[in-house]
Amino acid sequence: MDKGERLIKKPVYPGGRKAMDTFIKSHLKYPAKALEKKISGTVAVVIDIDGSGHVLRGRVKKSLGHGCDEEAVRVCKLLKFKTAEKRKNRRITFHRTINIHFRPPSKKKIPKKAESSHTSGMQVVYTYVPTKKES
Repeated sequence: MDKGERLIKKPVYPGGRKAMDTFIKSHLKYPAKALEKKISGTVAVVIDIDGSGHVLRGRVKKSLGHGCDEEAVRVCKLLKFKTAEKRKNRRITFHRTINIHFRPPSKKKIPKKAESSHTSGMQVVYTYVPTKKES
């Protein structure tokens, strides 16, 4: 171990690897395009972590496509790492690769859609979209 490694400590996720995996699993949303095509695999994301532990940006190193790349980067940007105290006002950026696995949810986990009371089988969903006020 050289002098530089003793002075600069790498950021760690609070709770360790298991806590980070749990966080990623709880916030990851399987993209509809990937679900449609039954895409599964791993997206490798390289993240840049600043001196305060925030993720500055994420770049896809290994792509999967069908919306999985964007979702993996989105979840990685939510992570917050624990860093050592700042040393002499130096700006340090750490790089780390995180693998995010996408597997289609099993049929048991997919909730069944609520049956409509109408016999036609058509279900109507209402959404509210606010509009801009005209001046």
